[in-house]
This record gives sequence, structure tokens and C-alpha cells, in this order.
Amino acid sequence: MVRATEQIIQPQARRKRRRSWRKEPAASPHRRVSLAHIYRIVKAVGIAAVVVVLVAAYGPIASSSIFTLKQVRVTGNVRFPASQAEAIVREAMGQYILQGDLAEVRQALKQQPLIKDAVVTRILPDMLRVKLIEREPVAVVKSSEKLVCVDKEGVILGDFSLMGAQPALLGWDERTSTLSRSTNLERLKLYLELKQALGAADLNYWNKVDQVDVRNLRDVVVSLSPSPTTQIHLGDRDFRQRFSLIVNILDDLLGGRLQVTYIDVSDPSRVVVRPPKRSDAQSSASRLAQ
Repeated sequence: MVRATEQIIQPQARRKRRRSWRKEPAASPHRRVSLAHIYRIVKAVGIAAVVVVLVAAYGPIASSSIFTLKQVRVTGNVRFPASQAEAIVREAMGQYILQGDLAEVRQALKQQPLIKDAVVTRILPDMLRVKLIEREPVAVVKSSEKLVCVDKEGVILGDFSLMGAQPALLGWDERTSTLSRSTNLERLKLYLELKQALGAADLNYWNKVDQVDVRNLRDVVVSLSPSPTTQIHLGDRDFRQRFSLIVNILDDLLGGRLQVTYIDVSDPSRVVVRPPKRSDAQSSASRLAQ
């Protein structure tokens, strides 16, 4: 007898199919390097070609009649003649505005004592604009037996006529050493302090001063135009206060009623006044009699 048996057939699990992605073959590193290298070479060659073209074209363009220097506009000048500045600029620049060197033009202008600096600008196609920065004369100095003007830095600018009639500063050291220049600046400082002190509006004695001797930095000595042989010793400070101590003496002196050759107020507590020597007084009297 055959028995019926139950047979359970379980379905087999499906195998998961692996999806295989086909990968593109990686680019060779040597190939990447080669392409980058070629790109750099092409780029460099292109830039070089452009530069060559520009350089080749610059010469004809720069010398074109369009860029011929026609006008020089000078500004900022007070004492230095504009016509002289223009002549210097044209000589240094040349015929064409693009071919000249602006730095050379600036240096050519700065060689002039009155010109401290200059700003030179191209205004295309045919003009140069020049702004001058001049030195300002502040004192008349006796140097090499001549009267010249100097600025606040002690630079000699030229003839004294730049300032007109001014009391001369005596004692200027003409040597070019650093010590000499420094000492000259101290002398100039004293001179300007004296000018400010004596030039006060209420009682102006500066216009009566003939010379200012600053050989000794500790003792400024002035002489007055009405009596150039009279030396007034003021020391090195408080010029206005010390000068006011001898105002009455000066009134008599300037009026011709008193003969004095030496006044020392460097020590305000002890004013020293000396009359001329007898021989000097007799010679002065004889000159007046004539």
C-alpha cells in the first residue's frame, strides 16, 4: 500500500545579479601632464607674440606726428619763469611725448636751485602738464662776499633780489660738511626768530636793522642802518624784551643825539653802553663838519 506523503518544495532563493558597471579606462597621468604642458606652451607663445607685435608697433606709433609735443602747461611757479621751465622740459623730453622719460624731465627741473620738486604728467596726445614746487627764500645771506637768498633748509637759491632789501645774515659757513650745514641751520633759526621779534607792528625796528651777525650762536649782534658802527649784543633769546630795554637809548641814537658803538643787553640785569673811542669820536665829528 502506498502512502501519500506531503512534499513541500520551497522555491530556491534567487541569486542577486551583480550589476557590473563598466568603468572607463582612467586617463594616463602622463597624458594629463602632456596636455597641461602643451597648454602652457601655447599660452606663453601667444603672450610673447602679442608683446612682440606691441613692441614692433610702439616705435612707429610713438614717433607719429599725432604725439608730437606741442604744448607745455606750467603751474605752481611764483618766482621761476614759466618760459624757462618750458625750455628745460622741451629739451629733456624731446620731440615726441611718448618717447621722453618723465623722470629725466623731473630731474632736469630739480637741478634749478629755486625748484624743490616737480610733477610731470602726460596729457595725450600732445601736451605735458608740469606743476612746480618752489623753494621759498627766507633770508639774505652774505656768502663768498656776495649777498644771496637761502630757504628754510639753508639751500642757496640765487641773487638777493629775490627778496629785495633785507638785513644781511653774517657768519654763514660755506663749507659743505654735515656739521657746517647743521650750524648754518641754527644761525638761520636765530635770524628768523630775531626778525619776528623786532618786526612787531607796534614798534618795528626790523626795518632799521642793517646786518645780523650770528657767528656766535650764543650772542646775536645787530647793527642799525642809521648807525652801522653801533653793535647791539642781544644774546640768544628773548630778543624783543631785551631790545625794549634800550628803546630810549636807541631813540637818541637814531636821532643823532648820541654816539654809541657798543650796547650789550645779553644780560638784562646789567645793560652795558659804551661810547666810541676818543679818536673815533673826533673823526666822526670832522666828517659831520665837512
